Amino acid sequence: MKKFKPYLCLSKKDDSYELSFAVCCKSDQTIESIVQHKVEYNKKDYWGVIVTLSNQTQLVNSPQNPIYSSVVKIDPKNSLDFSTIKCIVMQSSIDDLLQPTQTEASDIDFSDS
Repeated sequence: MKKFKPYLCLSKKDDSYELSFAVCCKSDQTIESIVQHKVEYNKKDYWGVIVTLSNQTQLVNSPQNPIYSSVVKIDPKNSLDFSTIKCIVMQSSIDDLLQPTQTEASDIDFSDS
């Protein structure tokens, strides 16, 4: 599994879409936040699910490359304005000024649900 690259699965429920994702991280990282909003990526608009990883909170005795997964509910109204969901994994670090952050992304079409 490639580090920081989100692996996606989208399902349609009666009242929402559910985006399931899994992401492999560094051993000192956990999920800091998950937010949703419109994003522009390579000059195209997407409905964005942004997962931020951080080393500010750490797990004790974590595996070398932990894999985190979660499910995010997405309002079906977003499928009217956007054809694709872009899941972006960003990193936040207490050392942000000393090292560049890595960002990875994957996308999935609403029609794939």
